[in-house]
Amino acid sequence: MLSINSIKKIKIQMIRKDISAAEIARRVKVNRSAITQTIHGLIKSRRLRTAIASSLNIPYRKIWKDEK
Repeated sequence: MLSINSIKKIKIQMIRKDISAAEIARRVKVNRSAITQTIHGLIKSRRLRTAIASSLNIPYRKIWKDEK
């Protein structure tokens, strides 16, 4: 699971980029809650993590360092 600081950093970037969880969800055709749960580490889908990272223009590994 991501630390509270990591979750906050993702949310800050979403605000800065004016991107909502719902918008990312629409892009990958999932529910908004799936994106929120992925941000909080409850879902570990690489596809959803990649969608979040690419939407924020942040390298995947910078957000999810623990994944091999």
